[in-house]
Amino acid sequence: MTILNADYWIYTKLNNDSELATALGGRIYIDEAPQDAQYPLAVIVSVSSNQIGNLSRDRIMDDELWQIAIWIDQPKYTSIDAIAERVITVLHKASGTGVIGAVYESRWRNAMQKGDVAYRAIILEFRVYTQ
Repeated sequence: MTILNADYWIYTKLNNDSELATALGGRIYIDEAPQDAQYPLAVIVSVSSNQIGNLSRDRIMDDELWQIAIWIDQPKYTSIDAIAERVITVLHKASGTGVIGAVYESRWRNAMQKGDVAYRAIILEFRVYTQ
């Protein structure tokens, strides 16, 4: 597996979870959400990717860092806390075809204002090891 496929593995894991399907209503996007998307929503973004092993012949695996940002168009984070916790539950220590494992690494918050609307995000980072 490569960075070109890990995003779809993450997307599929999140999209197939019934709790996240209810909470996000299928609004899980890779790289960016459409401008007219409803909230809450999640966006999956690649941060970095490194090959482990000899780059030309003996590639063992890829070490990829991914972020999942859960956004809301409200001034408080409380409505997305449970969604963030569920994302961690679904992805931490998960594996699958081409994925050796995923490890939750960190969490932080982000806030921005556009006109009269306050947006808040909880951003989660995961290390994903792929072959």
